[in-house]
Amino acid sequence: MSVFHGSRYEGIPYTTIPGSDDIPRKWLHPRKALTQQDVNSDWILYTVTVADSLDDIAYRFAGSVDDKERLWWLIAEINGILWPLDLTPGQQIIIPVRELNELG
Repeated sequence: MSVFHGSRYEGIPYTTIPGSDDIPRKWLHPRKALTQQDVNSDWILYTVTVADSLDDIAYRFAGSVDDKERLWWLIAEINGILWPLDLTPGQQIIIPVRELNELG
């Protein structure tokens, strides 16, 4: 299965299932969601501002990673944010700096 580098689905095993039309479909196996306990000690507590979005925050903190704005899912998952636009000004979130750089 082709996914982009840094995707939360990169490296996830899958099973190919033939459809009734004989076209193979790929079913991704479940993966364990990341939590704050999984974050390395190298993290920043960040206060969300009015103009922030998760992809902008990821872009700002992911260093030299290519396509770093795609790593917004890591910040969302670790902070238990289910909807990427669900940020509130003044909200504090954990930015997993090392993990953002390692995934890139």
